[in-house]
Amino acid sequence: MERRTSPFTLAGSRNRYTRVFLKRSALLAAAIRDGRIATYLLAATTNELRRVQEHSLLLSRRAECRVATFLIDLSMRLGTTSYLDLPMSHQDIADHLGFTIETLSRTITTMEKSGSIARLSGRILVLAKPYIAGSR
Repeated sequence: MERRTSPFTLAGSRNRYTRVFLKRSALLAAAIRDGRIATYLLAATTNELRRVQEHSLLLSRRAECRVATFLIDLSMRLGTTSYLDLPMSHQDIADHLGFTIETLSRTITTMEKSGSIARLSGRILVLAKPYIAGSR
């Protein structure tokens, strides 16, 4: 069954976004009427396609590389470069990266021991400066 609505994310206050669902027909009609909307939708779609391609390539990498890339990407998307308040559970992150929660836990512990990251709590990680500098 085909979905008749499309998720559309609107930028809100600092690092917060609101997801709304619009009927595709209404969204397409708005894009036809206003070229700025069409341009925005094309840019958003192109960016999302790039992210999906990068993610599919990432799945062939070692666990530490996957976690590091995920954390750097998330920090850039959230606009924070020193720490991350993870918006998802470790199980969700493990699922997203294609491995078990045990592998994620071991990898985070290894990264902590190497000084790549530090854990303030279960969901807040501090990123080491070399990781941040290497991401730009």
